[in-house]
Amino acid sequence: IFQLENKTYVIYPFNFIEGKRIEARLLKYAAPVLSKFVKADAEAKGQDEDSESQTLSAILEGITDSLKDGDINDFVQLQVELLSKVQCNGSQINLDREFECEFDKALDLMKEVIVFNFRSVFQKLGIAVV
Repeated sequence: IFQLENKTYVIYPFNFIEGKRIEARLLKYAAPVLSKFVKADAEAKGQDEDSESQTLSAILEGITDSLKDGDINDFVQLQVELLSKVQCNGSQINLDREFECEFDKALDLMKEVIVFNFRSVFQKLGIAVV
């Protein structure tokens, strides 16, 4: 159960096969981003510039670099699949209506879905998931 503003979202687990497919795609997109993040964090510690903005830039650059032309649709589909096991107030979410002009809320919810379903995978790989 995840509270976001005045709504209650219930996250249900992925079954094994579905979860493994999503896990593989998450790692496909996460690996380049994480390597950029680690590099930017190390560089930021040695400079006076705002480290948070440098880190954010590195993350966005990593996502952009990892998305080749054919991967954009897959990346969008991955986000849809991540939210497919979430209900709000007892009903399946209509993503277009629920998050229209509120993409940040969709990101918050996707983070919770990833933590709920894949925390142990990322921990085994030495990746901190908050």
